[in-house]
Amino acid sequence: MDKSSTILITGATGFIGSYILRLLVGQGYENVLATRRKLSKMDLVDSVAEQVKWIELDLLDCPGVYALIEKVDVVIHAAAIVSFDKQDTSRLLKVNVEGTTNLVNACLEFGVKKFIHVSSIAVFSRKPGAQTIDEETTWDYQYRNTNYAISKYKSEMEVWRAGSEGLPMAIINPSLVLGSGFWDAGSASIFRKIYEELKFYPTGINGSVDVRDVAKAVLILMEKPIEYERFIISGENRSYKDITGLMAKALDKKAPDIAMNAVLRELALIRAWILRRIIGKSEVITRGTLRNAQGTFYFDNSKSKEMLGLRYRSIEQTIEESCAQLRKQQNRFQPQIFRFDPDARRH
Repeated sequence: MDKSSTILITGATGFIGSYILRLLVGQGYENVLATRRKLSKMDLVDSVAEQVKWIELDLLDCPGVYALIEKVDVVIHAAAIVSFDKQDTSRLLKVNVEGTTNLVNACLEFGVKKFIHVSSIAVFSRKPGAQTIDEETTWDYQYRNTNYAISKYKSEMEVWRAGSEGLPMAIINPSLVLGSGFWDAGSASIFRKIYEELKFYPTGINGSVDVRDVAKAVLILMEKPIEYERFIISGENRSYKDITGLMAKALDKKAPDIAMNAVLRELALIRAWILRRIIGKSEVITRGTLRNAQGTFYFDNSKSKEMLGLRYRSIEQTIEESCAQLRKQQNRFQPQIFRFDPDARRH
């Protein structure tokens, strides 16, 4: 990939998007465009903000999307709303699905050389009992999927549809993405909850991955002639008890020691409902999210290792480095980032 190629990153101020952006700039890409909203927080991209051309854009603005894509070589689509609140269902479908549709249609129109879509493991339906999931695992329309999962599945289907119409594309499906970022949002908020000595832990097993490895997967896909493929990006399968225990140890805090059971799940749902009704706090805990957190799911990363050559960081390393930054905060919880190794392909 020519370093002067015009590369557009959507969702570049978010957790995953910011790491992709900083990695590309660090690798010497000279013509990077990045979308943001008017009120987007820039904390995670301050170090490279002056080296990037920023565009305020709503992906639902179809004419604006087409005008932007006309001179772009590569699109990395990392923008998405993550919400499990029932009241956000319509917005999830509009932004995650319709926004993706606008992007891929514009890319088809102007002959974009490559489209890389940051999807999610949410598109793989989970079933009762232990389950091993790989790239061939199908979507189950009969399963009670979350609204977020439905929006990600439908947006991914739009990417596959555009691929069938001639758009060179590839998809990554990251598992639970861990690392430093906004401590009060997304998966990074787990660290803060453990810092505040959360008492309960889900009993399930899930895949986890370092956010830098997710960004590295995008870089490799952008530079390699790999098209019409999807990749599960997941470093290790660990229990939530293990993950939260490692965090507590690294933070010198008491580990969660009460396993979530049926009664506690119902109490958590009641508490979430009260917070929603009384103070307007968005629902994060739902039957769908609790069901998934209690399940046993093993994510097969062999395809990403074989075709992309990924060598994943250990989850212990990711947790230790994140917690080291959080310990220095002294209860201030200011946003933090990982720096990339001088040679981003070393791991």
